[in-house]
Amino acid sequence: DDAVPQGFGMSDSILSVFAAALGATIKLFFTATVGFFAARRPRGAPLLPPTVIREMSRLSAAVFIPSLITHSIGSSVSRELLAQSVCLLAGGLLTIAFGDLGMLAWGALAVPAAMRATSLWKVARVAGAFPNIVAFPLVVMGALCERADVGAPYDDVGACRNEGAALIFLNSFTWSAVFFTLG
Repeated sequence: DDAVPQGFGMSDSILSVFAAALGATIKLFFTATVGFFAARRPRGAPLLPPTVIREMSRLSAAVFIPSLITHSIGSSVSRELLAQSVCLLAGGLLTIAFGDLGMLAWGALAVPAAMRATSLWKVARVAGAFPNIVAFPLVVMGALCERADVGAPYDDVGACRNEGAALIFLNSFTWSAVFFTLG
């Protein structure tokens, strides 16, 4: 028989998607490692001292992230894309609800009542309900768009990345709207 064994029952397509996501994760890990060492080395006078890191973080939060979100949504969102992403937006809301319910259950089962009354627990509960849902999916989306089977419907890799970023940022927009109104 000329059949090729699939191994563990996974198709080649699933393994290649996993490999692409793993490759993106490794790139993200290496980038974080460079940042870590730049903030720590050389000892006594790091390349990025804490004051610079703090200002870079503020600049990123105030300028870069809103600009990236606005550009990605503005350049790729259409009525058709919104209609196709209703499930994604609903999924974002469900993620928030499950995160909050999970924190409530964990608090009821494992956290003493006195601790649940503190502001620290309230912050932890909000953080549990609103995980970081942008950075990692953007990295993985970039890697997946380079694959022929994912990027095939698009004119080029950039168009695939733009539409993928728009979907991710629509989910982020839903997250932000709920976080800043109810969170």
